[in-house]
Amino acid sequence: MGHLQELGMRQGWTYETIVSTFSHEVPHAAPIGVWTEQFNELHMEIYDSSHTLRNILDTGHFVANFPPDVALIHAALFHSAQLTFEPAHEIASPLLCGSSAAVELVLRQASPLPGRTRITGMAVHVHTREDIRLLNRAEGLLLESLIITTRLPHLDNTAARGTLAENYRVIRKVAPRSHYEEAMADVLRNVDVPS
Repeated sequence: MGHLQELGMRQGWTYETIVSTFSHEVPHAAPIGVWTEQFNELHMEIYDSSHTLRNILDTGHFVANFPPDVALIHAALFHSAQLTFEPAHEIASPLLCGSSAAVELVLRQASPLPGRTRITGMAVHVHTREDIRLLNRAEGLLLESLIITTRLPHLDNTAARGTLAENYRVIRKVAPRSHYEEAMADVLRNVDVPS
């Protein structure tokens, strides 16, 4: 059985992964955000037109690979021929080499949403390296927001404040009840943007 606690995940936080599947025995990889509500399964929402969704529904097996940095996400999006894979241990899916952690998953539930499908996968095996790094967008959004605040006198105020408000919305979604959310709320109060 998989143990997601080994990864240091927080309930309700969204982490950036690269989901790998087989498409007619050929490895396929795509960036997808995942979260956990219980530490034995992962959730994700995938657009209905996605090859990844079709592969998951066809095979029932998939892997959430946690990249050590954004370079692997960039490669998955634009240079997929550079990616290398190895067989998963418990399921018929490819593992993405170079990940800091990977979770082998079996499809538990697929729930339709408007234009997307919410996938729930049961963790059956967790791979970890000593240097696990989980990517969450909140840190980068807070950093960018702090930089924007230093430039407010020189920017289009309406657009900049709109960006700050949007960054806050996303931080609340991907890292609820976090110090990132608290810090971003403080930023908005200090630059007088409604939260």
